[in-house]
Amino acid sequence: MTNMVNAGWVMPEDLHHLTRTGGRSVVVELIDLFKQDVAKRLQALRHSVNTGDLSAAAAQAHTIKGSAIQMGAHNLVTTCRHLELDASHNVIENLERLLAEAEAELRVLQTSMQNPK
Repeated sequence: MTNMVNAGWVMPEDLHHLTRTGGRSVVVELIDLFKQDVAKRLQALRHSVNTGDLSAAAAQAHTIKGSAIQMGAHNLVTTCRHLELDASHNVIENLERLLAEAEAELRVLQTSMQNPK
């Protein structure tokens, strides 16, 4: 990891290196794709929770968690880990709160990931 820490986001060293060596536009594109994908998956996750499809909810949380790990979004990783576990074990009382936390974390990431250096 690098010293680029910003509101729950630590830019992975590979992305930081790419930014320093002239690949900033690629990093910006990867970040944009990540944010778009997570937003869509959170919508699908919310739908799954609202319809009681906890298997699909766990799968979405797992996928978001994996993407967040790759992008250094540690707070989102933690929240999605809890979402995945609770959905997998049919612990429904925490899902709404955790989903709201994940959505709030995405809003924070959308700001903190704006200008990678």
